[in-house]
Amino acid sequence: MDPVLEEEIAWLRSKRAKESEERDREMAMQLNDSLAEETGNQAECGCCCGDYAFDNLVQCSEGHLFCRTCVRKYVEETVFGNGKSHVKCITSESPACEGFFPDSMLKQALPEATYQKYQEAVARDVVSGAKISLVTCCKCSLQVELEESAGTVLVCPGCSTETCRLCGEESHIPLRCSEVEKKTQTDARLTVEEAMTAARLRQCHTCKKKFFKVEGCNKMICSCGAILCYVCRVDISKVKYAHFCQVAHCDHSRCKKCKLFSDSTEDDRIAMYEAGLTALNVSYCTVVL
Repeated sequence: MDPVLEEEIAWLRSKRAKESEERDREMAMQLNDSLAEETGNQAECGCCCGDYAFDNLVQCSEGHLFCRTCVRKYVEETVFGNGKSHVKCITSESPACEGFFPDSMLKQALPEATYQKYQEAVARDVVSGAKISLVTCCKCSLQVELEESAGTVLVCPGCSTETCRLCGEESHIPLRCSEVEKKTQTDARLTVEEAMTAARLRQCHTCKKKFFKVEGCNKMICSCGAILCYVCRVDISKVKYAHFCQVAHCDHSRCKKCKLFSDSTEDDRIAMYEAGLTALNVSYCTVVL
């Protein structure tokens, strides 16, 4: 059998096995909840106040119990929405609990993909706190620690690609980073493509991190705590939700305010289209001159 086909079949079997395991786990949890309800041995979730079997609940380091759905939604909001990795107790009791969710509890409560993303966020924050200098390979995205004394070029141990640590692009020695940028600007098609790609990215006005939205509202919270509008990209850290229109069924032609919810794909398409036209006109004028 073809080796590539064998790898594909092995991957498919592994995926189906994981899906089957997940279905079995969900059925077991439902059965536990049913038996607990019949026998009156349920416990209350400290977040949504629903009743569940004790075995189906997740507890923080201080012993507060929560259902897996509440914990999953909280972790997804913390990691994907706020860009943070510290997940503290979410009890509604007063005073607030200072506990946290142990890794063993999160591994049981979260889907595999979400748990992996959480682990990546933890690793990222650990590296950031340790102030380790990491360089990302421009080809395979492998992150490698590179000391300042090692020079400006990273030779990736994974794919052997040489990456410039100053600009993150493929090594361009003996040219400087600025000289490489000027050279690429002579290619009109590449300039337009780069402008359209950049138009989709939003940049935090505080820490300068770049990102784009997949779903959710247009109030974007950066991992540094800054808040900006995804539509017009302005700083709304002070006004927050007041920046958006609060009138139901408003077409925003008179209020001139941004929508709280909109189609991010359509927003990005319009921004990329306008940026592409602008870059095309600039490139054309440059060539004519």
